[in-house]
Order: sequence, then structure tokens, then C-alpha cells
Amino acid sequence: MPKKSVSDRHSARYVTLGALTFAGVGLRCWLLARYPGDPFDINSALMMRSAVLHHGLHAYGYADTHGQIRYPYPPGWVPMILANVSIAHALGSSVSIALRAPLIAVDVALAWLVQAILGWTGRSDPARLGGAALILLGPPIFAVTTLQGQLDTTSALAIVGAIAIWLRANPARRWLWAGLVIGAGTAVKTTPIFVLLALVPTAVSSRERLRLAVLAVAIPVLSVLPFEVAEHRTVHDIVSYHGAPGAGGLSLLMQPRLAYDWLTASFVPVGTIDRGLGHAAVVLVVLGVATVAVIAWRARLDPLSSAVLIYAAVLLCGVDFFLQYVVWLLPVVVAWGRLRLAAAVTVIWTVPLVFRYGHELHWHTGAWSNRAALSLYVPVMDLLYLATLVATIRLALRFRRTRSPG
Repeated sequence: MPKKSVSDRHSARYVTLGALTFAGVGLRCWLLARYPGDPFDINSALMMRSAVLHHGLHAYGYADTHGQIRYPYPPGWVPMILANVSIAHALGSSVSIALRAPLIAVDVALAWLVQAILGWTGRSDPARLGGAALILLGPPIFAVTTLQGQLDTTSALAIVGAIAIWLRANPARRWLWAGLVIGAGTAVKTTPIFVLLALVPTAVSSRERLRLAVLAVAIPVLSVLPFEVAEHRTVHDIVSYHGAPGAGGLSLLMQPRLAYDWLTASFVPVGTIDRGLGHAAVVLVVLGVATVAVIAWRARLDPLSSAVLIYAAVLLCGVDFFLQYVVWLLPVVVAWGRLRLAAAVTVIWTVPLVFRYGHELHWHTGAWSNRAALSLYVPVMDLLYLATLVATIRLALRFRRTRSPG
């Protein structure tokens, strides 16, 4: 049989990619319509909207309950919240759906960008489509977007987008576009700022590094500055936020019974060790990221390899690990070309996802017992943490032995 031409292969790829996109969007729309999202996160967004409308630049001080920070993020997504809720009210439609619907477009953009990077780095068409499928149909991605309504895929899009720009844009202007993407992403959630450290090892000059860093930092700083001037606490609240103990990470490893608090609504007091780790969380992240960033710098690692190391360090050192945080790293691993690893994580991650989002899916019955939490959720989460730790150390040691081309 004659071989397919290049144009035929491209057409077949785009047809398949279109079908995957249609399936992914359809799945998300069905979940949006059927399930209301996480009540805490949806209500937190609505509280922030109300606080902005009624209290202006003092909004962060009012968007909390009994001292608990309900919107511990920069204000970059707040205009989207205001616009979407206003549209929902005008149309008489669901506010919960309106708040989550824009994230579907973010997921689609992320999938298309990941498959494009795989193509740029020489991967085959099946690999590109497999990467897109992991984003469009993988539970770790669509569950965060639809069942919870969190913004972590916006962070992933900023991270992967900055890397894509760094790889493909005009070298004379890549600092500008990458800086804008990182800055915009960090103005929504702080996590994308770390991708700066993945780009600087391959910058062509100190001037390019400085321009990139200044622009990426300036955007989120300017977005939060008016609130900080008004309240003198906003930056502290945003920067010091690190989740809550017991869902995963070091806190669960040190005190497994904290899982009861998340899965069975049984109050479990936080132990002394976990309280200490929580207070030191920001310092631990800085130290962990700095360590792997130095390795990336000395080895002059490519942006994708550097980003995998850096975001693995963020997850490992962050003490409190919410399930949605894996979205920061998983698309980078896919774009890096480690599809089997990403697929394995996706499959294993589905186990704790069932526990975490069982309430949204109305699956909670007597089966969600303390025994189930101990026998499934805790071991899987701890295993994933330890496996990530071992893999990151091995990867760091391998890269540490790599000589800089200079």
C-alpha cells in the first residue's frame, strides 16, 4: 500500500485531535450540568465577588470566615468571576456553571499546546494524540475543572505556555511574551512564578534573564498592590497560603489519621509535627526549589526538564498537598514526552480522586469509612509521594552529573 503523504497524516491527526477535543468538552459539559461543583470553592468565589462589590480594595479582609482565608489568591481571576456571575444572573442560568465553564477552554488550550510541544520535540503523531488525550480525558484534569471548579489548570496553562514561547518564539522577543504569560498566570495563582527558574538556564544573556524576571514579577505585584496598600495584609495572606493539612503530602505522611477529617468529616486535631511543618512550609518550598534550580542552572537544562524538577520540588516540599496540585506537574510531564509515566500517574491518581470527589458525585455512603480511608486513600497518597520523592532525587542526581555545554 502507498504511504500516506505528509498532508494526509496531518489531516488525520487534526481529525483525531478534533474528536478528542469534542469528547473532552462534551464530558466536561455533562459534568457541569449534572454536578454543582465543590460548595466551599464555589462559595469562596462568590464571597470574594460580594466583598469586591461592597468593600472594594478591602475585599480580602471581608472574604473570610472566622479568620479563615476564603480566597487566598491574587486578584487576577476576580474580573472573570464578576463578569461570569453577572452574565449568569442576566440569563437566569446557574452561577456554579458560569464560574466553571471558562475553565473548559483552558483545558482545551492546554491539551492543544501540549501536543504541539510534543511535535516540536520530534514526537510521533500517536504520541501527540496520546498526550492530548491525557489532558482532555484524564480524571486528574477534568475533575479539578468541573467537579471542583478550581483554577489550577490556568496555572498549568501559564507554565506550559511560557515554556512553549521560550522554545519557539523569536529569540529577540521571547522574554516579553514569556514574561507576560508568567505574570498573567501568577496574577491568578502564584504557582506559575516558579517556571521562571526553568527558563533562565537557557537564557542567552543576563539582560534577557533580568527582563524576563522583572516583567513576570511586576504584573502580579501591580495587580495586588492596591489591595495591599488598603489592608497591609493581602500579600502576607497570599504568599503564606499552603493549603491545609491531611489531604496529602508531608502532612499526611506524618499524621495519616488527618485523612479522616477530609473523607469522613471526623475532626482530627493537627499534631505538633504537622503544625511545625505548616509554619515552615514556605521556607521548605524555597529551599527545595532553590536546590533543584541550582542543579538546572549548572547543567543548563532545557526548560521542560527544569520545569519537571522544579514543580516536583514544589509538590514535595509544600507540606500540604491538595489533589488538584498535581495539575501543576502532570501536563509538564506529558509535554516532556514521558507519556507512560503520565498515564500511570493518571490511573493511580483516580483512586484518591474517587474519595475526594465522591461527595460531589453523590457516592458517599456507609462505605466511606475510616477503614476505607486507611486502606486505600492514605497508602495510595503516601506511595505517590514517596515515589515522586525517589524519582525526583534520582533525576536530580542524574542531571547533577550532566556537564554544562559551556
